[in-house]
Amino acid sequence: RIVSAEKEVASADEALRVADVRYRAGVGTTVEVTDAQVSLARAGQNRANAAFDRDFALARIQAAVGEVGGAASAEGSARKQGG
Repeated sequence: RIVSAEKEVASADEALRVADVRYRAGVGTTVEVTDAQVSLARAGQNRANAAFDRDFALARIQAAVGEVGGAASAEGSARKQGG
């Protein structure tokens, strides 16, 4: 999901660039530029949501298997067990 969100951001960024070039050349409108800006903002939000969802799911998995705290917690457990 993150990969597709990154592609969406890249596509929206390019669409904004094209809309801006068209506007500066006198063949595009401010509405096209504004729509492209909104699309880019929405794509960025989708990317942030995807990253949050991934991180939240990973945290839930770690909590379910007793690895809350990630690598630091695993190192602490190994030391306690004499490892």
